[in-house]
Amino acid sequence: MSDALSVVASVIAIVDATVKILKYLNDVKDAPQQRADCERDLATLYSLLISLKYRLDVSDLSKAWNQAVRTLGIENGPFAQYAAVLEELHRKIANNNKIVAALKWKFTKEDVKELRSKIEGLKSTIQIVLELDQFELSKATKDDTEAIKEDAAVIKTSAFRIHSSILQHEYTQKLQDAFDWISDTNYPARQSDFLSRRQPGTGAWFLNLSEFIRWQKEPRSTLLCVGMPGAGKTMLAAIAIEHLGLKTDLEKAGVAYVFCNYKDQTGDGRMDPLAAMLKQLVQNKPSSAAPLLELHSLHHKHNTRPSEEDITKTLQQVLKAYTSAYVVLDALDEYPAKDRKRDRLLARIFELQRCSDLQLVITSRPIPEVIDSFGGTPKVEVRASHADIRLFAAERTGNLPKSAKRDAKFVDWVLNTVVGAVDGMFLLAQFYMDRLAETSNKRQIKMLLGSLPRSREDNSDSRTTYNEVYEDSVGRIETQAFLRRDLAKRTLSWVTLARRPLTVEELRHALAVETGDQDLDEDNISDIEEIISACAGLITVEKSTDLVRFMHYTTQEFFDTTIHSWYPEAQAYAASTCLAFLRFEKMKSMHLTQSNSPIKEKAMFEAVPFLVYAVLHWADHVKPCQEALLEDVIEFLHDDKVRQNMIIAARSYRVCKHKLSSHIMAPREIDCIAHCCCF
Repeated sequence: MSDALSVVASVIAIVDATVKILKYLNDVKDAPQQRADCERDLATLYSLLISLKYRLDVSDLSKAWNQAVRTLGIENGPFAQYAAVLEELHRKIANNNKIVAALKWKFTKEDVKELRSKIEGLKSTIQIVLELDQFELSKATKDDTEAIKEDAAVIKTSAFRIHSSILQHEYTQKLQDAFDWISDTNYPARQSDFLSRRQPGTGAWFLNLSEFIRWQKEPRSTLLCVGMPGAGKTMLAAIAIEHLGLKTDLEKAGVAYVFCNYKDQTGDGRMDPLAAMLKQLVQNKPSSAAPLLELHSLHHKHNTRPSEEDITKTLQQVLKAYTSAYVVLDALDEYPAKDRKRDRLLARIFELQRCSDLQLVITSRPIPEVIDSFGGTPKVEVRASHADIRLFAAERTGNLPKSAKRDAKFVDWVLNTVVGAVDGMFLLAQFYMDRLAETSNKRQIKMLLGSLPRSREDNSDSRTTYNEVYEDSVGRIETQAFLRRDLAKRTLSWVTLARRPLTVEELRHALAVETGDQDLDEDNISDIEEIISACAGLITVEKSTDLVRFMHYTTQEFFDTTIHSWYPEAQAYAASTCLAFLRFEKMKSMHLTQSNSPIKEKAMFEAVPFLVYAVLHWADHVKPCQEALLEDVIEFLHDDKVRQNMIIAARSYRVCKHKLSSHIMAPREIDCIAHCCCF
């Protein structure tokens, strides 16, 4: 009886918490589609909770009913898991320390996914329990022994369904842990982001190529797609991936893909293309998960990462669950060649291709060492068609001045001029249309089209063309007012020098740091729209991942070689920002403990967006300019409170992120060696 009564109390508490979340969802403004999805799911769950509470209030808590109720309240059961998620969401709402007239959406896609998952599991279990209770009520009206025996069988079946539901939930969580462990990548999100920028109708020429059609039909075939920077290779890869997903029965034929980006390399294997392929193939067909779960279990015990050989063998086992598989590997030239990493990756993929029916599409710049790796493999030159360029440019003519848009012949002339000038280079067309949007009349448009850099007849010189475009953008930044120019320089420094892509919130907080301040002034945090605008279109936000990147890898390459001559203080600025941030009073007063609670750790890192980056990478930024910052570094390291918090934060992050044992390295051990290794 006491167990059931404790469940009653839990139901009441959960109902109250659910009502608070529903009220927030009802009040929130400027919210994404996730708000409506959450509100609908929570409303359904709320109704079930009220029904459950009523049945608990009036029930005599028979033995079978009591057993079913206890199932809801077991340790780490449906109630406990749902309550933990609610606690985290309440914390995010409560942490809003600025009273604003209209509440803003505070939850990430991961928050929403986790909440909806827990809601679904709890809904299913409560529905089964309520069905069991309804049956108990009907049983009371039966007198004959045979009916009671039949009822008992049904009760047993219902209890089995509840147990099965819990086991399924546990298995789903176990599988998600394996996905999170094997790879940090989320290429499906990046794929969605690329397709969201696609102009309808573009890329059809590639899908209709005889080489592409033949590639789809021939087992174990490879197609190498080569193109100059800005020709649209990544967009074509995204279009091909979408095409394969639509035409393929994903239960029979696997589809996996990788978008290489040299700044995504973390060094711990969690961005490894093979691991990403393994993750995607199992996600598409969970029934093939056994080899991945076995690999996770083996390494999780010892806090180790799988080798290339381990991942390849696991991939071979997973591929046996498919009749065939398609793999699209974009921008192979951006995957590191150092230490023969690129060669080893290709060797592993070719090995997989020999063992299974795996068809491979590769995109790359025309780099000899990449092309030579494929011998006589069929090749396709990627070069955007005039029709695709015209469709793209036509969609953007809506940004032209009104006097230009009213003149249909003039607009047609603009489109013809742009298509002819860019000669199949999508990126150049984007620059042109962005610049034309800044004009105010037709004469300015004519002058601009006459002065902008054009594609050379010899496409091998495309880098010179892009450099001229980027130099033009830098020149425009220099003409801005001082504060706006300074914001652009600091932003471009971070996007260029950051050891990994920063999220929007990390960048906003980093830019808000002022050396000499005692704490972070939230009034100094700029909106991301202002930051992007100040940078003259050179950076963009990946909507699906919230990461800030350069608009193209050629932009990154340009600033890699020019940032220090354009902004000599760039590295010292980044280093000083990290040091100043970690010495803020808010950081020093954070009462960090050696807690191993994932919820508390996650809450800590989300509450201070720039904390993780500053803790893990301050030394990377200090090294190149350590002489200039020597006194600041010594003072920083002599601050016991800062050092202690930094050590615990670094350890907690690695435990939380990689799900390592909390005893992998004690703070005392880190204290002795970590900072000595920084230089």
